[in-house]
Amino acid sequence: MKRLYREHDLRAEVGKPYIDMLDLWTTCSRENIGLPIEILVLDRREHPKFKDFSGLLNSALPEVINGEIKLIVYLETINPIDYQLMSHEIGHWILNLRGFKTVRIKEASFIGSLINSLAHHRPLYELQQSLKIDPQDSIDQRARDYILLFGERDNSDDNNSRIADALMLSDILLSCSSSIGLELNETTARNYPLTKQFSDIIVETASYYNLHERESNLKFVRMLYKNLKLKNDWNIVNNLYELRSLSKKV
Repeated sequence: MKRLYREHDLRAEVGKPYIDMLDLWTTCSRENIGLPIEILVLDRREHPKFKDFSGLLNSALPEVINGEIKLIVYLETINPIDYQLMSHEIGHWILNLRGFKTVRIKEASFIGSLINSLAHHRPLYELQQSLKIDPQDSIDQRARDYILLFGERDNSDDNNSRIADALMLSDILLSCSSSIGLELNETTARNYPLTKQFSDIIVETASYYNLHERESNLKFVRMLYKNLKLKNDWNIVNNLYELRSLSKKV
């Protein structure tokens, strides 16, 4: 089984929408970093920090390999590659290069990742759709999975777990089809009422901001942190600056 795909491998296998996504990444990296950054796709178990993770995990990270910066897309499985999911992870970095910022939370990195996903998914889905990549079936399937997940009674007394669940729930509710969202809301209200309260706060907070506009998106993140009463130390991260800094070291 193949363990690594280079960009030329991907281009030989995918259709035009995914070629357009790869081309857009090349253009963004050339315009903002000063050089085209190659995409590589690896099984996430090839990364030492990801290999022992017990759940599903997909991510993308810039790394220096043999003196060159690569954007490595780590997927749960690459045999076969889910190209819609690959485009999703690349899309996160296109948003980064377009000036969307992320949050880094000390001692609560998982919640920070969930906030970043929640804040960026609406503009990311719009980006995919503009390239004729439709993520809706994948979003709705996640919603159906969550209906099953929240189908049993909540026995947790951990507030951070409830906030994490609420962030994942709200992420789906903001983008899934309305009929599925209604069923998911009803299931959560019945079995996870405290999680539903946090989710209501998140969804209401999002309603006041234009998540497709980067400054408004950042204001949403700041207000969400306040409304959820998160107490961990945190800071805003400009991944564009960090990638530029990395490029100067090679």
